[in-house]
Amino acid sequence: STWDSDDYGGAPGIYHVVQHPRTGYVYLGNAFGLIEYDGATWRLIPFRDEGVVPIVVIDGRGSIWLGGTNEIAVLRPDARGELQPVEVTERLPAATRNFGRLYVGTAAPEGVYLASPSHLVYFGHDGTTRSWPAGSTNFNGLCWLDGALHASKGAAGLVRLEADAFDPVAAAPRSPNPAISDTLRLFGARAEPGGAGAMLLTNVGPMRWSGRGAPLTPLADSIAAEFARESATTAAFLPDGRLAFSFPRRGLLILEASGAVSARLDPAQGFSRGQIDHLATDDQGGLWLARVNGLARLQIDSR
Repeated sequence: STWDSDDYGGAPGIYHVVQHPRTGYVYLGNAFGLIEYDGATWRLIPFRDEGVVPIVVIDGRGSIWLGGTNEIAVLRPDARGELQPVEVTERLPAATRNFGRLYVGTAAPEGVYLASPSHLVYFGHDGTTRSWPAGSTNFNGLCWLDGALHASKGAAGLVRLEADAFDPVAAAPRSPNPAISDTLRLFGARAEPGGAGAMLLTNVGPMRWSGRGAPLTPLADSIAAEFARESATTAAFLPDGRLAFSFPRRGLLILEASGAVSARLDPAQGFSRGQIDHLATDDQGGLWLARVNGLARLQIDSR
């Protein structure tokens, strides 16, 4: 299925897509605000001053957080029971509110983290807030792993937030293409079964990681050429164990959990053009594609 702005009533491009784990509703980050889809109807929820919503995070309590440019909100029901954004930026100290455009985020057990290239901010369920500058290298990916926040910082590799400081825990992997200077952007991570480290989805491919101080190693040498041609724009873990990666010019690449190529969906096969900025799965085995020119959903679980 595909939809465009005439269907969902926002700007053409979709920045982010996520399904609520309890209601099943799908939420889209858009230039005109947040778009809610219940499976039949679309509802545009304007952000402050019709602001852009590049990132949407659903926390462990089911609350929906929106990140914009120097703006953060959480959805709360109004008098009619409809969810509306409630501004929470003022919970941060005034000196830390100029954090720029938030575009990555992740839920943690006690709250949510959101990041722009230059700043990381935290909102806790208990009302606490924190903010950290990125320093000399930008934040470009976040995940909660092994009881702590981890962030990717390009050539600076992977860092772990611990004792209020960023501790380098893994060097950036060698790029399969020397022309790619930013060698690590993290799209997602999950712990491996039995405590055997973690699998990381990155712009230069899926990586195995056994923990602090260990290198990030490619899942399979055979797929290095796929990421040498161009870096991935985003990636997602599929419910059936496979891995999905998108590329600027080549559409989607689906990999088996072993790293073997499972499927390719590219323009040469009739796959519609348009860069994919975010991927997300749903509870029906579908894969949602947030694109610069619209929204799509593929039923990807069938072999």
